[in-house]
Amino acid sequence: MQYRAMIKQHTYSIILTMSDAMRLFIFFILTGLSTASLAQVGGSSTYNFLNLTTSARTAALGGRMVSSANGDLSGVWQNPALLTSEMHQNLVLSYNNLFAGAGYGYAAYATHLPAWGTIAAGVQYVDYGTFRGADQLGNLQGDFFAKDFALCLSFTRQLDSSFYVGISLKPVLSSYERYTSAGLATDIGAVYLSHNGNFSAGLVLRNIGYQFKTYASTHEPLPFEIILGLSQKLQYAPFRFSVTLHHLQNFNMYFDSPLDQQAENNTQKSSGEKFLENMLRHVIASVEFLPSKTFYLATAYNYQRRKEMALYDAPGTVGFSFGAGIRTQKFSLSYGHAVYHAAGGSDHFSLLVNLGNFISKH
Repeated sequence: MQYRAMIKQHTYSIILTMSDAMRLFIFFILTGLSTASLAQVGGSSTYNFLNLTTSARTAALGGRMVSSANGDLSGVWQNPALLTSEMHQNLVLSYNNLFAGAGYGYAAYATHLPAWGTIAAGVQYVDYGTFRGADQLGNLQGDFFAKDFALCLSFTRQLDSSFYVGISLKPVLSSYERYTSAGLATDIGAVYLSHNGNFSAGLVLRNIGYQFKTYASTHEPLPFEIILGLSQKLQYAPFRFSVTLHHLQNFNMYFDSPLDQQAENNTQKSSGEKFLENMLRHVIASVEFLPSKTFYLATAYNYQRRKEMALYDAPGTVGFSFGAGIRTQKFSLSYGHAVYHAAGGSDHFSLLVNLGNFISKH
C-alpha cells in the first residue's frame, strides 16, 4: 500500500487536534478501505476513492446500482451504459459532506449525438481537509492537504431497442502532502432493457487501468471490480426491486473476525454457514417506491457493509440506507442517507438540471 512506502522513505509526524484526527480517520477509510471497508479487497489497491458513491439515489440504493438509471446522470459513474439519449443537455451536481470538513463532489454534463450516441463529461473530487504537519521532534512544518481528482469521459451507444453498451475513461490525479500519483481507469458496461421497460439488467467491469506515476517507487493495482445488477418493476404496483452482486471478481469475501469469534465464545461456523455468508456479502438488495414520475422513495440493505462495519454488540442500522427524490420538468433533487458505521451516517445530495427544457422556456 502506498502509505507504507511513504513511511519508509520519510519520517513525518502530524500534530492532531480532534478535528484533524477525524479527518485522518476518514482519509484512511475512503482511500484504504473504500466505502464498505472491504475485508478481502480493501487496502490491496490504490485510487479507492473511485468506488465512492457520486449519486444520492445510488447511495440510497446501497452504494451500487448498475441496472437502472431512472434518469439519474450521476449514476453513469457506476455504469457508463446507463447513459441514455433522454439525458441530453442534463447537468448534475452531487455533494457528500463527511465529517470534520472532509467531503467530495461530482459534476457532469451529457449531450446526445444522433449519428453516434450519447456522451458525457464529468469530474469527481475528494477533499480530505487541511492537516498540520510536524517533524519527528514535534516542530510545526506548516499545513498540508490531501486531495483526489478524476475526470470521467463517457460514451454510450444503443445497439438495438434493448441493448446499450458504454465506456468511460477516467484520468486520475492524487495528491497527499508531498506525494502525487497519476493514472488512468476505464469502465466498460452493458445494459439490457425489456421492451415494456419493467425489467433491466446491467453488467460492468470497473476501474480497469494502470498507475502511470506512483506515490513512491512501487506500482499499485487499481480497484478493479465486476458488478452485475438486476431490476424488476412490478406491472401493477409502484415498486421496483433490485439485486446487485458486487466484487464478482473476488469470490471469497468471507472474513472470520477474531473479535466476533471472541464475542461468540470462539464458536466455529460450519462450512455451509461460511459459504452462505460469503455469498450474501456480494449482495445488495434494494426497493424503490414509485407512486408517480415526479417522486420516489428508496431503501436498501448492504449485507457486507453491515457485517464488516457494525459493532458486534451494537449493530444499530449499519448497512441500511434510504432516500427520496422529486422531479420537475426543469430539475430533479435527490437525497440519500447511508449508515456506514456506529459513528453515524453520511448524507448525499444530487441536483440535476435539464438545461434543454430550461432554455426552451426562455
